[in-house]
Amino acid sequence: MTLKDAKTISQQDVLFTSTQKYMNWFAFFSVFPLIKIGGISITFFIFIIIAYKFLKRKKKLFRVTQWTDIFLILFLLFVSIAAILTEESYRDRSVFSIIKLMTQYVYWVVLALFIKTWIYNFNFYKLSRAIFYASVVSILYYAFLNPFYPIFYPNSFAYAIVTAMPLGYYYVMKRFSIPMILLISVAFVLGVMYSGSRTGTALTIFELMLLLSLGNKQLKKASMLTGIFTLPVIIVMFLSVDQSHIRYIKLGLADMLEDYSPKISHTLRMEENILNRDKSLLIRKLMIQKGEKIFEEHPFFGIGLGNFMYYYTSLDIASVSHWLHQSEKNYNRRSSQNSYLMILAEDGIFALLSLLTVFLIILWKGFYYVKSFRNNAEIYIYIPFVALLFYGIILVTVQGALFWLLMGLSLTLTQRKRHLS
Repeated sequence: MTLKDAKTISQQDVLFTSTQKYMNWFAFFSVFPLIKIGGISITFFIFIIIAYKFLKRKKKLFRVTQWTDIFLILFLLFVSIAAILTEESYRDRSVFSIIKLMTQYVYWVVLALFIKTWIYNFNFYKLSRAIFYASVVSILYYAFLNPFYPIFYPNSFAYAIVTAMPLGYYYVMKRFSIPMILLISVAFVLGVMYSGSRTGTALTIFELMLLLSLGNKQLKKASMLTGIFTLPVIIVMFLSVDQSHIRYIKLGLADMLEDYSPKISHTLRMEENILNRDKSLLIRKLMIQKGEKIFEEHPFFGIGLGNFMYYYTSLDIASVSHWLHQSEKNYNRRSSQNSYLMILAEDGIFALLSLLTVFLIILWKGFYYVKSFRNNAEIYIYIPFVALLFYGIILVTVQGALFWLLMGLSLTLTQRKRHLS
């Protein structure tokens, strides 16, 4: 190694050491989105600082080396075309709002590619620690302060914990004793259950079973016990058929959860099929109807970026349910509540297929870590990535730093060259 090479390596070490703290804060506020400047999350400004430091040292922000990178750039291209071809909507939108959202998509894609390119040069353990404490702070904030100054909706809170918690467990497994790990696990379950999110509660328990099974024999036993005692609860909680021999179990669980999670308690007490009266599910079905109509009219490039809530279609509300009583105009102002539906309607089929291709490649190649079941950082990324894909069906997740942070980390699953540490 020449003196010049040694100097270059030393400068790189300084660069990554100096930006590690910014990466940690970025990860923290991706999970706990407390601070906004001019309506924009502080994560955007933190990333601008990181990008400035890299460009100042004449470092590329990212490298395009795989098919996943190309498909992400194609996704951004189709989103950009959709933004340019934006349809007129029945509610006024400023050009500034479209430009702002387009800028955010550019930032998000660059962020994902940046993380995929440079994450091996950062300390993943420190990043995991920041995510863990952000999850803890989020739970405490949601329980005690969110009613006074809300930054979370129940579903968005559950989504943040479900996707962030496994990333934080890389730090938890290495840092804490077994009793403390079990105590932390219980706290996470109770925290998500407190939000009333049935999906979030089920996913949290399932994730914890997988995470605990990565530990030593005692943690594996704890994982088995968790499954034995909680899986029947989840099954009963989601049962839509009222049978006499399980009715008493449902009512007993409802009494136990009444003070802690009224929404789950209400679900357990319902006499009829919960799918017939669940307003949240019924509105999602209505939005799918709206998305289908938009796709029929604008299949290739959609109606334009951010336009789903601003675009009017004729809705057959009665065909979905007689429990939906609001006006057609009111329902047209609703969010799609579905990431894939939103992309299809706003950006078209090409944008959706580009993103789904990235997802499928990560799922396929990342499954290697599940098969090998090695206790390395990658398995703590793959688990929340799968949960993230599922959450995309019931929530708009793509418009946020947490989604793209996890996307960038998940892109490393396709490389298999070295392990994060």
